[in-house]
Amino acid sequence: MKAIISIISVIVLTVLTSNAMAAVVGFDYDDCLCFTTPSFKVEGQQFGTDAFWAAVNGNPAVASPKASVVEILKAHVSEGDEVYVITARPDTGAAATIAYITATFGVAADHIIFAPKGKDGVIKKKGITTFYGDSDSDISDARKGGAEGVRVERAPESSYKSKYSPGAQGERVLKGTMY
Repeated sequence: MKAIISIISVIVLTVLTSNAMAAVVGFDYDDCLCFTTPSFKVEGQQFGTDAFWAAVNGNPAVASPKASVVEILKAHVSEGDEVYVITARPDTGAAATIAYITATFGVAADHIIFAPKGKDGVIKKKGITTFYGDSDSDISDARKGGAEGVRVERAPESSYKSKYSPGAQGERVLKGTMY
């Protein structure tokens, strides 16, 4: 696993250092930056309700950062790139998730965006040039927003099985990024 992370880091750094200017990049949160299936196992709440999202967003510590993707984020930070985290979750009860992302990944709170109606408008507005995501909609939203969508592999243990067709949109797929 460590060798895969190192290979990814070298590839990312090679791409990053070929750019003279700092970039603006974005990362999806669920199943991209973190394995978050445990966050969605909320007892007694109906999926999609405010109570459900308050419970999911209020318990981020059960998520597991994906080391391979964290290395990519760190490489961007070390190059001086501006980093955003964009999630399709609504912002109900979001304070704990924002605090977790800030503490765990060093992303400023004002660079953590909840976009349940789609990420393309945020990607465009923030001038994001590269967006990393696991789902098909991450890749299509990146393109609609004027960015390159780069596919991160989803862990097979993820409870979210739909909207996952790596390479089907002709995007780059980063192998070895399931964990």
